Amino acid sequence: MESDEIETPFGIIDEQTVKAIEKWRHEAVQEVMDEVPPLRAREIADFVAEGGRVSSFYRSRRKPMGPWMLLALDAVIERDFEVSAVERYAEPPSSAHIPPVTQSVSVSASENKTVLFQATRFVTEKKSGRKWAITTDEDPYCGAYYFVFETAEDDEEVKMQAIWKSMHKWLVTESPIKGGALRSNGSFMSVDENISLDDVVLADAVRKGITKNICTFLENVETFTKNGNKDSRGVLMAGPPGCGKTLTSRALVNHRGDATSIYVTSDDIREPGDLTGIYSMARMLSPTLVIIEDLDCLGGAGMDRKQRSGHPLLGEFLEVLCGSTNNSQVVTVASTNHPNLLDEALINRPGRIDVIIPVSAPDAHGRRLILQMEMKQHEVEEGIDIKALAKKTDGYTGSHLVGLVNNAELEAMHRLGCNSKDDAKVVITQADFDAALAETKETRERAAGSIMVEIHPPEDPSFGEAYR
Repeated sequence: MESDEIETPFGIIDEQTVKAIEKWRHEAVQEVMDEVPPLRAREIADFVAEGGRVSSFYRSRRKPMGPWMLLALDAVIERDFEVSAVERYAEPPSSAHIPPVTQSVSVSASENKTVLFQATRFVTEKKSGRKWAITTDEDPYCGAYYFVFETAEDDEEVKMQAIWKSMHKWLVTESPIKGGALRSNGSFMSVDENISLDDVVLADAVRKGITKNICTFLENVETFTKNGNKDSRGVLMAGPPGCGKTLTSRALVNHRGDATSIYVTSDDIREPGDLTGIYSMARMLSPTLVIIEDLDCLGGAGMDRKQRSGHPLLGEFLEVLCGSTNNSQVVTVASTNHPNLLDEALINRPGRIDVIIPVSAPDAHGRRLILQMEMKQHEVEEGIDIKALAKKTDGYTGSHLVGLVNNAELEAMHRLGCNSKDDAKVVITQADFDAALAETKETRERAAGSIMVEIHPPEDPSFGEAYR
């Protein structure tokens, strides 16, 4: 036998053949090892398909929908499934179990609920007995929440989206989000439930316009649309600052009934797509009241193509109000101090803005009511001539009048030499009101520019239009 030959039980073979056999054996073992699935895949296949093939269904959602869907998944699993185990797996190539991660999700302005966030739940449907593995986690690259539903692959057509649809249905019918008072980012807003429309001093025509076009419409939207009327509405409250537009908006949140409210400020809208996301949320949770403060400030400039060519948000706002998608049972209530800065296609187009309600400074009767309401919050001496005060404050807004009473109390505290250790009640006198009125009048004149002339003469280059 030559040195390059090897004797085996099956006969003599040469060394080259032995090397080829060893190479084949090594490659075969490596191929088998490569085909061994990771721990997560093995455990899911064993649970849902007894080691067989697995089908999967994937969905992802960004905030605020991502945390909401975690909440919905918890509710659906508790209602429809039995949970066998909850696991979390380390990143490949590791095959270890690691502790699941939870997240706190708001269910009201003052209450949170802890839900599973990064975990795989092994569950069994109560009705059908079908087994599922449901994984929730976060995409580290885009921050989106993803949901993976896995079950056995078989000859029957499995409705992979059934759980997802159940989650969505729960969200829009039973969740605390539905009918809640929300901010544009989906968080709950703190609501002063003591504020009502009765607390807002408005002219009779203004009050009727607001209650008819907002409250009555929301309460009767289905009846209103039976004869083919449009089931969405846009209302614009226009007027100078301090006349009650913000207070009215906050009161409307308390008058929304079963509707959802979404409160939007100019700071909430930073880039294209923000408005689209807000109205997508509004349609999903309808009937919905969308309240937009300072409409003319959205995008950092007046929403008028004449003032700023190619306004970044105007086209998007026109589209979400009356575009390709129907805003069924969505009422938009916007406010502005400068209606002249709004584009005509926005304010003079039924279906976008259906009615403009002017909210101006109160008349003498309104000023008297505001002063009376505010004085109830303070200690005031008897005999204060409220009627005379109302007459002297012609042109004052509600904010000016509230400020007047506050300044009068500060005047009284200063007069009495009060300090933080004093427990004595401060009683506002007529003289305090007179002094506060003089100071308030002076401040208003400065704001209007009549006294700024003395500070910055017209010939001064720094004297701009803001002071004229």
